[in-house]
Amino acid sequence: MQSAEKANAKETARRSRARIETVLDSAIAKGQCDATRRNPADAKLIAKIHPLRRRGEREHYRAVPLDAAPAIFRRLRERAETSTPIAAWLFMIATAARPSEAFYARWDEIDLDKALWTVPAARMKSGRKHAIPRSSLALAILKRQATVRSGDAVFPGGSGSPLSYPTFTRALTEAGIDAETPHSWRSIFRDWAGDYGRIDRDLAEAALAHSLGATEASYRRRTAVEARRPAMETYASWLLGDLPHALG
Repeated sequence: MQSAEKANAKETARRSRARIETVLDSAIAKGQCDATRRNPADAKLIAKIHPLRRRGEREHYRAVPLDAAPAIFRRLRERAETSTPIAAWLFMIATAARPSEAFYARWDEIDLDKALWTVPAARMKSGRKHAIPRSSLALAILKRQATVRSGDAVFPGGSGSPLSYPTFTRALTEAGIDAETPHSWRSIFRDWAGDYGRIDRDLAEAALAHSLGATEASYRRRTAVEARRPAMETYASWLLGDLPHALG
């Protein structure tokens, strides 16, 4: 199996485990499962029982170099006009969303008036809904998709249902574009935010929907949606090559 196929298989397995963990956590919270027993899909529990790699530095997703990201993004944009799967890649990158959050997006999650995309809790790793302010770039992608709308899915497959993960990843191989693993683009956003965009740490973490510590989460209820909007617009400008790498 080639390295890209192995990476895709690992990502599919990771996403499946995370989804099962979320479902079982919900069942436990509702009293439908024994709350005294640990969730068998818990990542830390599985790692103890089936250690998949040696202890030490965490294995990272394969990613393109940060400085090469805008050029690769622009290559993707050129192909997106005739490819819904590649348009889904653009949307994922522009919103710093997880792959499944992007290619499973539905039109009823989109608020055009407020320029917001709200991912429901059921599709979030954290189990909490996540509001994402759309940049002008993300809006342009949605306008393109509106012209080929065939149902509830923003990025429909051949049958009108949402894209499958294999179709999503295979699109770039068929287009001859190496953008590395889909999830790695969240790391690109985080590196850009810290190294080039000079984005406040809390805003960057909120954009990625990363969970807060238990104590902080009990006090911090809002997610700075409007404060994140300029950051996402600046990130879009950088991806399009309209800004220098470092800002100031």
